Amino acid sequence: MTIIFPGRASTHHAGMDTTKQIQDILLRAGNYIHGKDADDVSLTYSSIIEWKESIGLSCSSTTSAAVNSEKNDDGKLRNDKSRQQWYETGFDYWEDESNCPATVDGVLGGFACLSKIDLNGSLDFMRYLKSTIRPELKLTEEDNGGNPTRACECGAGLQDFEPNEQYYDVIWIQWVIGYLTDDDLISFLKRCAIALRHGGVVVIKDNTCEEEAFIVDRDDASSTRSYPYILATAELAGLRVLYQRFQEDFPSGIFPVPMIALERKTS
Repeated sequence: MTIIFPGRASTHHAGMDTTKQIQDILLRAGNYIHGKDADDVSLTYSSIIEWKESIGLSCSSTTSAAVNSEKNDDGKLRNDKSRQQWYETGFDYWEDESNCPATVDGVLGGFACLSKIDLNGSLDFMRYLKSTIRPELKLTEEDNGGNPTRACECGAGLQDFEPNEQYYDVIWIQWVIGYLTDDDLISFLKRCAIALRHGGVVVIKDNTCEEEAFIVDRDDASSTRSYPYILATAELAGLRVLYQRFQEDFPSGIFPVPMIALERKTS
């Protein structure tokens, strides 16, 4: 099993096509597409596209290139610049220890007390997944023929993470997807899907919002997505839900935290 932690993000070409596809998926299912700012209650967005336009990601780099390539090239450059600025804002926020001390409590935003509850919930989730749904998963040294479990550090942003093909049984992604744009998240999930062994799963465990499609935190350049929003990105990455449950025993006032086991679509 590999656990993916956040690193510095880098640019990845994107367009508004992905945003429109996500909105269409949400609308067809009758889900929200509006959002709001985490700190400024007066700042709201009627749609995901409106939010993207507000941070400069307002043109498609993937459409109409043959019609007007010069215009699209200029737009792509603006997108790249806005994306890089967005990611650098997040990187600078977390590098500043006045915002986030280099402690468990600092990283968890003052909720270090939740760490044990979180870990127990994750272990219970994986035990059930293996015992009941996917027994061929190899989660321990015993499952893997006595070969030692290894941990390694990848000094790159998630967009630059290039896992070996058919290498992992489980890729666990927790509390980091909010720092990726939709396009970059989908690309990352596609690479993770390719990295799975037969029967392997990608697990996303993250905060979700309930009354909006997204909540934007401009201080650390992140967004909290709704549960349907996360599923829409997984669908566009060629993944489907194998099993999911929500973390229990977190205090009231905490965002709902689902654990979603995803597998590659077979058709």
